[in-house]
Amino acid sequence: MLKEGGRWAESVKLLDFKLQGLVGDTLVGAAAVAYIGPFTAKYRRDLIIHWVMLCQNDKIPISKNYDLIKNTVDAHQVLKWQNEGLPRDSHSTENALIVKKARKWPLFIDPQGQASK
Repeated sequence: MLKEGGRWAESVKLLDFKLQGLVGDTLVGAAAVAYIGPFTAKYRRDLIIHWVMLCQNDKIPISKNYDLIKNTVDAHQVLKWQNEGLPRDSHSTENALIVKKARKWPLFIDPQGQASK
């Protein structure tokens, strides 16, 4: 069991690690929320990979293993959405985070009626 000082030191290390990629993570997350909504899952993934590579090429600090969902919304919120009926695939989770994070109302094309839930 860690002593109080050990836990604090671990927390500080974890926070320092997360802060290293804050600028690039925020940049890619904001771009994703603003632009990837109408695209397919494969095209979204390709765009995010391209944006991450651009950040790395331009020396913008970004997390090594950037993941839109993990960097934009916490796991507890994702579980809550899934318990409320959101499908468990990443495309649906991305759609939910875009709806929650975007400033404007999205246009839903929803033949299966999932968005109304």
